Amino acid sequence: MGDPLGKANETFIPSKEAAAKTVADQQAFEAAKTADVASRNGANTNAADTLKTHVRTMRDNQSQGEAPLDNHPTRENWTGRPPPAFAQSSWPMGNADETF
Repeated sequence: MGDPLGKANETFIPSKEAAAKTVADQQAFEAAKTADVASRNGANTNAADTLKTHVRTMRDNQSQGEAPLDNHPTRENWTGRPPPAFAQSSWPMGNADETF
């Protein structure tokens, strides 16, 4: 007497092995991506915390009178970062005083 499942087993057994390999590959990919996201999240959180600490320290120093008075503080003064690239630094139509 042969296999009780007959011809079904001829395709089921190899397909079962292929499916197991596919699942293992997917799980390995997921583990690698999860670790990658976790490491980037950690680095981004540390950078944000460092910036918050810097801004808080500068504000505390200013409120305690330990920082020079600056009536027109800039982003660069507070964060140490340059102004955004989209900020308009000059009027594109020229200086109104020179026109008239």
